[in-house]
Amino acid sequence: MIFDRFLKSKKLYLLFCLPFIAVALVAWHFYGDTLSFVQPEGLESMFPLRVIDYLRGEERVISGLVGGLAMTYCLFVLNAKYKFLQQTTALPSLIYLFLIAWLLPVYGVDYLFIASLLLMIGFGELQGAILKTQFNTTLFNFGFLVSSAIVVYPKFVLLFLWAVCAMFVSGRSTVRDVMALLLGFVTVLFFALFGYWWMGNWSDFVPVFKNILLSGEFVETFSKKELVGAGILSFLLLLSLLKVIGYNSLFVVNQRRGMLSLLFLFFFLSLTIFIIPGIQPNILYLLACPIAYFYAQYFILKRTGWVSDLFFILFLFSCLLSLF
Repeated sequence: MIFDRFLKSKKLYLLFCLPFIAVALVAWHFYGDTLSFVQPEGLESMFPLRVIDYLRGEERVISGLVGGLAMTYCLFVLNAKYKFLQQTTALPSLIYLFLIAWLLPVYGVDYLFIASLLLMIGFGELQGAILKTQFNTTLFNFGFLVSSAIVVYPKFVLLFLWAVCAMFVSGRSTVRDVMALLLGFVTVLFFALFGYWWMGNWSDFVPVFKNILLSGEFVETFSKKELVGAGILSFLLLLSLLKVIGYNSLFVVNQRRGMLSLLFLFFFLSLTIFIIPGIQPNILYLLACPIAYFYAQYFILKRTGWVSDLFFILFLFSCLLSLF
């Protein structure tokens, strides 16, 4: 089969190819399509940074390229370290890169991306908590990073519920575990409030958070290309989830709990899209992380070569659809 052997390969030479693939994809989208830079309307973060707010043109493209590569390697390291997929592979990184390549020249590194990176590092701490049940430090770190992501990008507030659910499905549900998680949340909240008090804006904290959370409008119109691409990716995602659920009983404990926590992350991100106003397409920076792992698990588990080939061709078509 054309792609099947490549998709199931355990060789890691792909890691050295990722920067070249990223440059090619970003250049293709940047020069081959009529993309316009997206400027945020109003405040996006509790602590805005001038270096992010004033990125323009090539600066945004370069920041997006560097940030995108950082996230792709982060996905590889997480699986290599905690092994919640069936094998160590760079495939999730490649899939993620194809999914978000069109975002990099449009949004670059923004507050949502920084929050996404914090959340994926936090996901790694959660996997550490699954493996090392005798320590609560990892749960504190998990709570700290999730809370930090929410402060950086308040529209991720529903992911507080993900953190709580993920902790319980990960087998960490003692009183000490819950206290460690909540202590991580409270620590970030304390420092955030202290920062506003230090700047003399103590009373503005809650109004600013609320204004950012409720700003913007729901996206109601989509182009035909976007609907076709999203439809194909959704169908492939459904196949991947059915495959993962079907093999769930064969996974070892840490794999089962890792995939379940990713499933909850996907659920609460989907809920965020429908409940929180002002969500932009750049939410794919984070949404693509669990999707990439689900797709990769499908390719690893699928035994029929021609089906994997067809799946991958449809995936590539949907990712590159915006260029045609």
